[in-house]
Amino acid sequence: MRTNITFLLFCLLLLQIACEKNNNPVIFDGDLKISGRLVFQNIEKPNLPIEEVDSATLEIVFLDKGDFVYTVKNPSSDFSFENLSKGDYVLRTSYTENNIPYVYTQDISLGNEDIRLGDLILELKPNATRLRLVFQEAATTDYLPNFPVCVFNNLAEASQPNNCESGSFQSNNYGVLIVEDLIALETYYLKLANQNAASLFQLPSDFQAIQTGAFQSLETVTFALENQLEAAPSLEVQVLDSLNNPISGAQVCIYTSEVIRDLDALSCANAVQNQTSDGLGKAMFLDLEQLTYFIDASIEVNGVILHNDFSSSINQSPILMSNDTAKVEIIIK
Repeated sequence: MRTNITFLLFCLLLLQIACEKNNNPVIFDGDLKISGRLVFQNIEKPNLPIEEVDSATLEIVFLDKGDFVYTVKNPSSDFSFENLSKGDYVLRTSYTENNIPYVYTQDISLGNEDIRLGDLILELKPNATRLRLVFQEAATTDYLPNFPVCVFNNLAEASQPNNCESGSFQSNNYGVLIVEDLIALETYYLKLANQNAASLFQLPSDFQAIQTGAFQSLETVTFALENQLEAAPSLEVQVLDSLNNPISGAQVCIYTSEVIRDLDALSCANAVQNQTSDGLGKAMFLDLEQLTYFIDASIEVNGVILHNDFSSSINQSPILMSNDTAKVEIIIK
């Protein structure tokens, strides 16, 4: 019986150790360290020197690995996060003195050596909270790096068209965006940029309402976005000259009727869509139907309009299938 009791106590000890280790997620298994000292300027004693902070809560978020958070309750002003790996972090500290909240937030990039931050002065922020926005492609669940978006705190402003061209924020290399210093329990509005990577994706509506959490919280909102290139057939046309150099600024029109294209040449009046070629000579047509398309590309040079030869252009009538991106080269002579 004594042997069984001893074995049971040993199992309970192992379980306790395992639970303690779970407070420090397994991802924190490196050999680097971030340390510092917490101080604050007491709002009730503005004429006195800064004071040391004890009994503060410190949290470090490992951005490179998504949701892994390492939290410590610090009994003194000096703190240390150990067993860290190389990567990008966000350090967040909260402290309350006489029911007055103070916070500190800092982005930290940890390289090959330990970092000593020195004195960190906590600031009084009575309503500060944060949002962690994660962007993924719906079909693959792949994270979307460097993804440009805009965040508005006003519905009327969010409703305005064409007010998020290139984006005011963008996600990091792992599809994560931390938006700082937001009002707690408030509604904000997210829009995707009209340009760059975000232009290939769409929200269910023009903008999405997101709600912040309580004071000092870090709410996570994940956006699973439909890739428009995968949601419907698309067509990429590259306009080239006779030497296969890309032509930018060319007018590219697509039609579902060869007759209408021939009659409509140069005007694009009855085209299904029309675009202008970019610096690589490319024009992208999205959300097309599963049909055969006929292409007309033209550009004005020294007062003369040049366009592709309908009879000699190769592969100028692509047949688009479901979830297909056809790529066509059109030569202007």
